[in-house]
Amino acid sequence: MKLSKSSPLPTLQSLRTKIDDIVLNGDALGTKTESICDDIFQTDGFVKHEAKLPGNNGFDGVYIKQDAAGNVEEIIINEAKQVGNAGNIKLNARNTQTQLDPQMSDKWVNDLLLKMELQGGNLKILSDVLAANKDKILKTVTAVDRSMQEIVILRLAKY
Repeated sequence: MKLSKSSPLPTLQSLRTKIDDIVLNGDALGTKTESICDDIFQTDGFVKHEAKLPGNNGFDGVYIKQDAAGNVEEIIINEAKQVGNAGNIKLNARNTQTQLDPQMSDKWVNDLLLKMELQGGNLKILSDVLAANKDKILKTVTAVDRSMQEIVILRLAKY
């Protein structure tokens, strides 16, 4: 799977504008924060791949960096969140209705890969790439802290 960069790189000012918008107007749906994540990871040479399942479920962002020959170098699976009033970032706990394990846990990632596989098409192709390169996956959570007016990127351990 060879990817190409098609969008111009974001500027610091464009990131600042997006952060300021979230500080002033919020981001209830998370789409603004996801856009910031896209900009940040694109600047670092990653290309975003659509990884949403029906119902807006799945990964907020899957970003892959490849070498010139198209070999996968790094993969980031990212969730976009907001920093809460108490200074915390909350991932979803185990969901007994959907039977999904805690968000960003290794089991949760594996369950989503299986669901992507079953969807077929581009989701299946992406699932196959992720499964074949699990040792290159880095899980992160990116959040906007409205009180500090800044972006926070957390690297998650395996769990």
